[in-house]
Amino acid sequence: MIVVLRNLDYTQIKEKLDKDDKIVVWSCNDCTKYCDLGGRKNLKALAEALEKDGFNVIRQELVGVSCQPPLIRERTKHKATKEIYNDATAIIVLACTDGFLKVQRVFRKKKVIQVGSSVGLGAYSKKGGMRLVIPLEETGLRPLVEGYTLEEAATKLKMKSGPVV
Repeated sequence: MIVVLRNLDYTQIKEKLDKDDKIVVWSCNDCTKYCDLGGRKNLKALAEALEKDGFNVIRQELVGVSCQPPLIRERTKHKATKEIYNDATAIIVLACTDGFLKVQRVFRKKKVIQVGSSVGLGAYSKKGGMRLVIPLEETGLRPLVEGYTLEEAATKLKMKSGPVV
């Protein structure tokens, strides 16, 4: 599984938005969910916080795996979502780097905001949660059999872990 940590906090996300933006909050429901950044609960919490702060969230999009272009392109063609994505001006992406890049590629003319970045491969257990076991080389972290907790990895990489709100 891909380990995803946050680049942005809630204030930084709001700074990238305009009050007249029509916003889609997009979340992967796989790796990012297990990193406690994405998934239905965190998608809903971010959308509700933005609405409470006066932003216009027009859709909450939960995608099984956000790194699959056919699933992304489907939103631009399906009768239930086509008009929503035509109207959207900003998409906030709770996904890995690959998921973000693919959303950005499909929605080239939209403001696409990257909230998380991939930092390596991890292992998940109900007891221990997600742990970063094989960090990407560019992180400078060495692989550990027991892995790094997300909090440890985030501290070492000067990033953030957990949900945006």
